[in-house]
Amino acid sequence: MIKTLNRAQHVWIQLTAPTPQELERISHDFFIPFSMLNLHQNGAKSRMIERHAELFAFMLQLPMRSRFDEVMPFTVMNVSVIVMGNVVITISECEHPILTQLEQALTALSTEGNATHLLLHLFEHTIGRYLLAIDEINRTVLEVENQIEKAISNQHIFDLLNHNKSYGAFIRALKHNGRVFKDLAAKRLLLSDHKTDAMLQDVILATLQTQKKVEIYNANLRNLMDAYSAAIENNLSLAVQYLTIFVTIAAIPMAIAGIYGMNTPLPFQDEPYAFVALAGIAAVVAAVVMGFFKARRYL
Repeated sequence: MIKTLNRAQHVWIQLTAPTPQELERISHDFFIPFSMLNLHQNGAKSRMIERHAELFAFMLQLPMRSRFDEVMPFTVMNVSVIVMGNVVITISECEHPILTQLEQALTALSTEGNATHLLLHLFEHTIGRYLLAIDEINRTVLEVENQIEKAISNQHIFDLLNHNKSYGAFIRALKHNGRVFKDLAAKRLLLSDHKTDAMLQDVILATLQTQKKVEIYNANLRNLMDAYSAAIENNLSLAVQYLTIFVTIAAIPMAIAGIYGMNTPLPFQDEPYAFVALAGIAAVVAAVVMGFFKARRYL
């Protein structure tokens, strides 16, 4: 699907899940090498910024909520960004809230801006979306932490692990975006003045701060998972310990009953008080054993 937003000083062309015919059309109309139109598909193998004649292209990684059938709450989506003068082309495999919100924000703006302003707004929306996703993950982690305090289970640890995977994806994506922004600033590929240069530096700083924030949350979550994994192991050890003590104490009256249940002559078996006496002996021995366990702090 191709969507075009025409402004006085720039044109924004959005390609969402484009067909090969649509890509060929864009490549032919703007003289863009076909490889530049597929950066979002092979971004890991491409350079930070691809240049050809009067245009340049780079890949931007945007945070995105995962589908319901995926265990990770958030992932990242690659978006190819191609800039040629006052024309900006974005290519993605599906619609993204950042692009939709940016389109609505630009439509509502009364002032006109050039392609550089469009890109800076895109960068700012991207950082804002990362911060919102980080805050949402942190709130979910706190909820899981409260559940763990009441009932620790392996599923809770797996929930924390899935959220930590999102943090890992965010760290890699923010590092990539930060390198792209620094490369854009160093090569001065955008139309710049004092204001836009300051905005780009703010974007670079905000990206770095967001990355550091995610790294801190990632480290804290790893420590939290280690602590609760140790708590699960400790609870299991305590359960086995209590079960062993219970079996040991219960074995005492069962042993006495088993002996006097045999079909052989035994002392006091014909006395009327034999059952009471044997029950008392079993209770005393069990109490002595329990006192021993308490003295050793096993209970």
